[in-house]
Amino acid sequence: MKEKKEIDPYLKREIKAIYVMMLWAIVALFAFAAVAGAAVNVQIDTPTDGTTISNDDYVQVTGTASAIGGKGIDIVLVVDNSASLQEADPANWRDSAIHDMIYAFSDNADVNIGMVSFSSALASKTVVNLGLIKDKRSSFDPALRDMKRDGESTAIGTAINIAKKALESGGRADASKVIVVFTDGNNNDGLEPSAEASAASAAGIKVSVVTLASKSCPNLPAAFQWACANSISNVNVALNEAIAQAGGGSHFTADNHETLVSHLGSPMIVNMDRVEIVNETTGEPSGVITLITGSFTTQVGIADGENTIAVTAYGTDGESAKATVKVTKQGEAPPPTPAARVKLRPQLIAAGFDPVLLDYTTSQFKILAMVRQGAVPIQDVSLTDNAGGLNMAMQLAGKLPNGDFIYEMTIPIDRGSDFSLPTIFGPDPGQFNIRVRDTGQQEHRFPAVEYGSNMTLTTTIPTTNAQDYNPQVCKRLQPQVIMGGFNPPLIDWDESSIGVIAVVRDGARPVYDVSLRMTTSLNMAMNLTETLPNGDKLYETTLTFGRGALPAASFRGFWGPDDSQFMIRVRDDAMQEHKFPDLRRGNYPKLSGTECWSDR
Repeated sequence: MKEKKEIDPYLKREIKAIYVMMLWAIVALFAFAAVAGAAVNVQIDTPTDGTTISNDDYVQVTGTASAIGGKGIDIVLVVDNSASLQEADPANWRDSAIHDMIYAFSDNADVNIGMVSFSSALASKTVVNLGLIKDKRSSFDPALRDMKRDGESTAIGTAINIAKKALESGGRADASKVIVVFTDGNNNDGLEPSAEASAASAAGIKVSVVTLASKSCPNLPAAFQWACANSISNVNVALNEAIAQAGGGSHFTADNHETLVSHLGSPMIVNMDRVEIVNETTGEPSGVITLITGSFTTQVGIADGENTIAVTAYGTDGESAKATVKVTKQGEAPPPTPAARVKLRPQLIAAGFDPVLLDYTTSQFKILAMVRQGAVPIQDVSLTDNAGGLNMAMQLAGKLPNGDFIYEMTIPIDRGSDFSLPTIFGPDPGQFNIRVRDTGQQEHRFPAVEYGSNMTLTTTIPTTNAQDYNPQVCKRLQPQVIMGGFNPPLIDWDESSIGVIAVVRDGARPVYDVSLRMTTSLNMAMNLTETLPNGDKLYETTLTFGRGALPAASFRGFWGPDDSQFMIRVRDDAMQEHKFPDLRRGNYPKLSGTECWSDR
């Protein structure tokens, strides 16, 4: 019988250590699989396989791609409503970012969405019930407006728990489930956030966090704002990172509107890297692909006969999946879409000032808005600021021959020195917007141009009765661009052009030319299309682009003097000029022999 030998104690410890490491490796492997989810899943919602397209050279392709679940995506947005957000997000970027996200989704998107608002544990609640994106769009703007942003405490964990329960009770069994939290991270009430994020992750729900952190210092005078240019407001980034890690999600930091929009719709939220779409029959790739979380939309060119459209989705781990559909094209391309387009939502076509050149004797001027009704009547039009503290009603002044309305408000002004204000309208703090809202609570704001799901109505909608717009005009020696804008500012996926319009008033000399300009890189002539009843003239030009060539977004900073911004210039035959949107005061006397209601 062989003698039993004892194993060296040191070797025992080494074997035990290796065994423990292997055990932890197995646990970690399963934990990673739980976070990463199943393999990449991609589905094409439209067109369906075997679709026949008549009279069109393009097909809109929509669908979803995800690496955390099955078909479709269910999202609950969790939005901080506490008073601390007045510092972290003073311009309410999260409101406009959520609006942009909602309208960037295609009507065909297989996405259900809802929203939770939170401050204290008791005040945290669902404000938009989970439902199909196209049915829930109109609910978000009113819900965001009703948020008071004055809660004295912050209950992030409680809000995550409410969102988790909403997805468990109202979510689809086979959908990817996501919670996206918007907060500054200063949790001081309710359930523990990381524990609730971990519980959500264990239930198959991914939790991502966007930290809202403004770089402005509202308590400092304007002259000293440079002192905080590289600092951010009091936010708890570490807590937010821990919440995202516990929830198996991603963490982002946003200190301006553009980055917030980008993070809100990041495909990383569903572990996606990118989507590539190509017509395999012709070899032609798609236009720009809009990928909002995991929902994609684009246009693909098609040739006569049968076309195979292929969508390949790539996860953040390098894995991929592919889906294809066959589409048959027959017939000729349709005629161009008419320039005037009525949408489901109301639109602010143009805005400006009357007069836009203010003399030293000027005691008042008007802010003007050209408004187009959508599917239902207009409820109100108002001047707002980006901080949410201003909301001044504008009054209906009349109706144009094409059915658009003009709204106005009168602003008194004291005597003072010369000024030039070329950036009054825009998305930044200190700039202004004009908002139109209809009786269905759908809205649009000037100067935003939105590209996304903005269907054009094919039936005539009766509009409100109003008197013809024919006000007394205030003429200067110089010509003036009274209003400028885009026609339409709401562009649908299927459209490939947008009109730029200008309302021009001549001065002492005849108008020589009107042009759309971008510093030295663009000089596009605008053509006279109509003379309005009061003698002002409407000029227009058209910008064209390939369908699907633009990303789904809301462009809010188009107008201004910077290299990347547009201005509209009018010149008379003496080469006197004015550029929209510049509101100016100086030596601009009224034209001799005319009356000017605005001057003393």
